[in-house]
Amino acid sequence: MDCLALTNEALRESGITLDSLTTSNFETPPDPMYTKFKQWTLQSWEDIQLARRDWEFMQKSGVAIIPMRMEIYAGSGANTAAFNGVAFRVGEATNSTAFTSASVAWGVNPTTSAFTVESGSAAASTAEGYLDITSFTSAMPVIEPGDQITNAAETVSARFKRWGRYNLAQATAGYDQISDIGEIKLDSLAICDESTTTDPGDITYSRLKYVSYGDWIKGKYSRPVAIGKPTHFTISNNGLLEFYPPVDTYYNLAFEYTKTPQSFTMTGTGSDTPTDLPTRFHKAISWRAVMYWAEYEGQAQQYSRAESRYKKFESDMIRDLLPPVQIKGGTF
Repeated sequence: MDCLALTNEALRESGITLDSLTTSNFETPPDPMYTKFKQWTLQSWEDIQLARRDWEFMQKSGVAIIPMRMEIYAGSGANTAAFNGVAFRVGEATNSTAFTSASVAWGVNPTTSAFTVESGSAAASTAEGYLDITSFTSAMPVIEPGDQITNAAETVSARFKRWGRYNLAQATAGYDQISDIGEIKLDSLAICDESTTTDPGDITYSRLKYVSYGDWIKGKYSRPVAIGKPTHFTISNNGLLEFYPPVDTYYNLAFEYTKTPQSFTMTGTGSDTPTDLPTRFHKAISWRAVMYWAEYEGQAQQYSRAESRYKKFESDMIRDLLPPVQIKGGTF
């Protein structure tokens, strides 16, 4: 059933004297009460999704690309896009003078594929964002916060802030489309093949160990001395993922997660359907919407009737759509 059908089902079961909505008047219904029923239907679907964290229909798998990345600040120059697709130098600055060709041995020479500005501007020397790096062309020394970065032409400079943090959402064509991460399952993350190769089996599938952010900033993880294949991760203070050691190439990261709740669109023709919820449970949404209506109207008898019908659906959903209960027993 789509949103239009669910709303009409709630209208019918409430006994209210209103005609059913149609695809032509769903967006702009002729009576304010229709709008309330639409909102109650939307809210009911969101309530059901949030009622249990482990509903089967709320679980998904994803495969995200995690590139070699560093965050930078104090980006300045004529155009920070000059960092894109070029070699640059990074390391510990020994003085405040501009870089010259004689200082090419200082630091390392990586090649960046893109600089993404997240805030500030190059003109004001306040650009902040991150560099996605394709490769390092020389051995990497310890890079610390505050180390200077310059492009080879010395027209752009910035400062190293930390190794990259990652949002696993992605919308690039050819990759797994991920836009609905609500909660990552911490025991599910695994590094897979390098994403830049085509031969299978070049990287062993390996689980990552989770470290709490408090332990992360107190331990070795927040001050890595080398890059490599990650073995540990944390969820940082802004909700993004960090890896240890910082990644040394592009990897595929496999993981499981709980989705964010789907919201019905209140415009258009009402064609949205409850994503992944088995059809036999769709009417649970309508009965819960009737409960909202009965509460609004002060109809105790109608509320009790709707609640009873909803509870029957809920009971069946708990039986069929939750993981089986496992009891770890011993010897009896």
